[in-house]
Amino acid sequence: MTLPDSISGLHSLTRLDASVCGRLHRLPDSIGSLQSLKELSGCRSLTVLPDSIGDLTALAWLDLSGCRGLPQLPDSIADLSNLRLSTSADASGSRRCHTASADCPLC
Repeated sequence: MTLPDSISGLHSLTRLDASVCGRLHRLPDSIGSLQSLKELSGCRSLTVLPDSIGDLTALAWLDLSGCRGLPQLPDSIADLSNLRLSTSADASGSRRCHTASADCPLC
């Protein structure tokens, strides 16, 4: 399942929580046009992120905790200099955060 391309019309959207979308396996390429998007979370079933994710210049938080089906991130994510990336939670519930850079285990 993917979100419809019409999501690109939500120009003022700042937060997208997909935690209730358990079958969301991919985001549409049009996600890159959401220039106001600051937070993307709850995408636990993703298997691929589109290259256009790198166009989300306002994106500051990307939560991929529990997203075991996502083998790697697109190279374009390294262009997001203000991005904080959560890839997992330890037993205490603390998030592991990374900046989008070469030291990220998913990049």
